[in-house]
Amino acid sequence: MALQCLQDADGQALGVCVISVDATESRQAQERMAVLGRAGSRFGSTLDAMHTSQELADLATS
Repeated sequence: MALQCLQDADGQALGVCVISVDATESRQAQERMAVLGRAGSRFGSTLDAMHTSQELADLATS
């Protein structure tokens, strides 16, 4: 959040400008990409269904 005092030509305070940005969606997207990155490096090492299931469970609980 950023605050800025608004002044007229004589320097008298007129008010305050507030700038706020909701970064929730961006942060969530970064977290999803991190999970996908970890998944990509862990999965696919075998065709064994039990092993892959365990890898998925490990990722879901980490």
